[in-house]
Amino acid sequence: SLWAASTAAFPWIIATEERRCLFKDCAVLELGAGLGLFGIALSKAGAARATLTDLPLQLPLLQHNISSNLDRRSGCTVEARALEWGTPLPAWAASQRWDLIVGADL
Repeated sequence: SLWAASTAAFPWIIATEERRCLFKDCAVLELGAGLGLFGIALSKAGAARATLTDLPLQLPLLQHNISSNLDRRSGCTVEARALEWGTPLPAWAASQRWDLIVGADL
């Protein structure tokens, strides 16, 4: 199910150009993405790259939601990755530069 912070953040993020500019060209790592609404909103706001993370079991649904809702013409690369809290940080996450690390409902 969608949590309150994601549903509140989506319209806030995309409401004005000023707000969208906060995320423009950013590399974003989302923790606990769930269904992916917050990360998808960031991609629509102009992020250059968004990596949405959750438990491995959640990834098929997360990937489906990304594929179903992402505008490929936006230029934003969006991907789903497994990230389990309390385990060592995976090499893919540690080796990249992140402008923003976000979590909507942690």
